[in-house]
Amino acid sequence: MGRESSSRPRRQHFVPRLLLKGFAHRVKRDKYYAFEFRKGGMPHEVNIINVGVARDFYGRIHESGVEERLSLREAEYAPLVEKLRDGWIDPAQKPLIDDFVTNLIVRTKNVRDGFIEMGIGVFDSFERVIAEQKDRDRLDQKIIEELLKHPQLRPLLALFPEARRREILLQILSRAGLDSISIFQKLLQLARPHIDIKGAARSAQLKALRIDGALLKRRESLRPILWSVFEPPEGTFVLGDLGPVARFSECPDLQSPMRFGTTPEAIFLPIANQRLLVGRTDGVAEMVDVDTVNIASVELSRDLFVSSASTERELNYLERLGKRSTFLDDSEIDAGLRQAFD
Repeated sequence: MGRESSSRPRRQHFVPRLLLKGFAHRVKRDKYYAFEFRKGGMPHEVNIINVGVARDFYGRIHESGVEERLSLREAEYAPLVEKLRDGWIDPAQKPLIDDFVTNLIVRTKNVRDGFIEMGIGVFDSFERVIAEQKDRDRLDQKIIEELLKHPQLRPLLALFPEARRREILLQILSRAGLDSISIFQKLLQLARPHIDIKGAARSAQLKALRIDGALLKRRESLRPILWSVFEPPEGTFVLGDLGPVARFSECPDLQSPMRFGTTPEAIFLPIANQRLLVGRTDGVAEMVDVDTVNIASVELSRDLFVSSASTERELNYLERLGKRSTFLDDSEIDAGLRQAFD
């Protein structure tokens, strides 16, 4: 009986309930109710136990160990978040705040879907990029350079003067009826159906959440951050499915905090409808208003946001849901691949 129950599918929250509680508009018998705004749907009141949840998102119980680890961490985070909502910051708890924010950035469905989308986008980008002759030439040159360094070809090519090796290699390929770009395209077409992008994204996320030290670099990127709690004079915050939003020096708009080891200038996490956790690097005094944080949070979310109110303001936000949810757009992926050809 115990074995059967331990392997049974389980509803698991990728947006923690300890955070969702801060956006409840009413509580009844220890049940917290908020308004959920979901893409393609109408806003409705919902028990937060049904928000940001998916079956076996972190794997079956005792299978991956992630759910148990998250539960232990949340037992530490919960009293911390309650103190932050009261506006109280203990400097000694900075490492725990860093850990909480890091954990929240990485654990969501938003980030998993983002990496899946980016992986698919890389395949599509290869097809776009090598359709242009100048990029085909650059890729062809890159492939030839790699072949010149191939350990099985180097002894043969070493028999010829270095200045002629490229020309000889091209002649060998031509006489064999081989076109490096065509071979590359065929390999890409053969590989694509067999690469489990969704599985790879899931495995990478679970590994990051399961292994001690896997998130160390991301936590280290928050070391220069100084934390405070902001209570707006008016207005209320909403919570998107990505958690915090961030500002980086190279971009004036608030962005997803999913940058690889990059320290943001500022980071903003709504922790309640009238509380905002603010992190800033030393010397950055900038503050944002409620609407700026809310719009960024909604636009960068993929599926939903929650609020303690359902008014015309939130309905206007709903129209913006997911408008900037992609980690990298097509042009950015294409530019990255072209750089790899150089």
